[in-house]
Amino acid sequence: MRSRRGKAMAENDPKASTRSPGTTKAPPSAPQQSAPLRGTVDRDRVKAQMRRWQDLVLDLTKSNPLIGLNRSRVAKFQVTEPDTNTIFSTFVIDETQIRMPLVRKRGKQPEQGSLLEVDQDLDLIVEPGDITFDATPLDVMRRLRRIHDNAHTTLEERGVTTLYLTFGALRWKDDLLGESVSPLWMVPCDFENKGPDAPLRLCLSDEDSQINPALEYYLRERHKIELPEVPEEPDRQSVVRLLRSIRRAVQDQKWEVTDEVWLSTFSFESLVIYRDLRALSDAAVANPVVAALSRAGTSAGKSEALPHELDSLPTPGTVPIPVLPTDSSQLEALTQSALGHHVVVHGPPGTGKSQTIANLIADALARNKKVLFVSAKMAALNVVYHRLREIGLQRFCLEAHSTKAGKQKIIDELRRTLEAETNHDGDALERELQALLRVRQDLNAYAHALHAQVQPLGLSVYRANARLAQLRTVADVRGNMPWATVLDARREDLDR
Repeated sequence: MRSRRGKAMAENDPKASTRSPGTTKAPPSAPQQSAPLRGTVDRDRVKAQMRRWQDLVLDLTKSNPLIGLNRSRVAKFQVTEPDTNTIFSTFVIDETQIRMPLVRKRGKQPEQGSLLEVDQDLDLIVEPGDITFDATPLDVMRRLRRIHDNAHTTLEERGVTTLYLTFGALRWKDDLLGESVSPLWMVPCDFENKGPDAPLRLCLSDEDSQINPALEYYLRERHKIELPEVPEEPDRQSVVRLLRSIRRAVQDQKWEVTDEVWLSTFSFESLVIYRDLRALSDAAVANPVVAALSRAGTSAGKSEALPHELDSLPTPGTVPIPVLPTDSSQLEALTQSALGHHVVVHGPPGTGKSQTIANLIADALARNKKVLFVSAKMAALNVVYHRLREIGLQRFCLEAHSTKAGKQKIIDELRRTLEAETNHDGDALERELQALLRVRQDLNAYAHALHAQVQPLGLSVYRANARLAQLRTVADVRGNMPWATVLDARREDLDR
């Protein structure tokens, strides 16, 4: 496991460390801020880099189902029954689960033959659900399973809800995109799966519904059309009023607003990142990290390296006390972080990166700091959370973006943490710490004495014992020594 450290961050993965070359005086125990960039920051270069980042995350292409559901290859269903108002009232207002159609295979599937032959010969039994889709039984079986798997995977791996039941659609035409069908009111939902022989049930997710964000952005930026927002407290006529307002907004373009209902998976978290990048463009110019990533200035001087002996620094004033087993390189990363430096850690799996992050979080909690731990994969978050839970720090962890991140769940977690009793003896902790520091001091003193050169021979006890071990098989030679005592021997006498 290795790390690179600098006053201006060059990467964004905070995990473990090795020593930087060179030695300097011990840094002060107080945390330090990132070094300012030397000279004038090129504001135009920073803003140009921000625009490039915006372009990388924004997806307004024809294949985006939020823009062109009719062109997208994503699995989707158009609901034919019941009508839009009935589904909206039942699902959104009454929060009643919707039972999906269940398609069963009757008879045995042929053991051999092409996929086309299987499709033609397969005998299917359809158990109707609360809604009906515009699809054949075979398509219902295949697409429903695909939608369920996609939604489940993104929720488990990325903590992102992608399953939506949409109400209303805009059928429109654009010179750049052509004819498009775009969903309007997007209601997040989840599937409840009770087994292969039970129908899937669609239930309302504990997230806010919203107007199609990609469509809203595209129409505002390209056509200067402002779409209305969905009401915070909808009623049974809210969808009717919303579609009526959108018809008025697009009436000059002769576009059509329909009340069709779609079920599919949509992903637009990148649009949120785009909005943040755009809103923070001016603030980014003054941020030394963003300026360094944009190569808009020169860092003032080189990064300071820590002394070779971390034990010579104050503990816990400068060197944190790790709550999990830590090697020297990981301890250096913890120390750099505690001093306010940016730390980049890289290494293959199994080198202790997640353990170092857990130690970083624990040390930040001890310093009364808040920590935001972000990862593209839920698995990485879970590994660190499990390590923190093993040492009793789980009540300080709040999952803000996962299957456990609903509004009510977050409120319950905050209540549980605030109401938890805190029983600790600060004096006992200090006494235990001082005892451990004395043990470390004794162990270090023993190691120094073992390796210190002893005059006049200039050998350490360690090297002398190693040499004796090599001579164990040599025959003994008995006789008078040329010195009164062995300690009078000189190196020159031995080298003759």
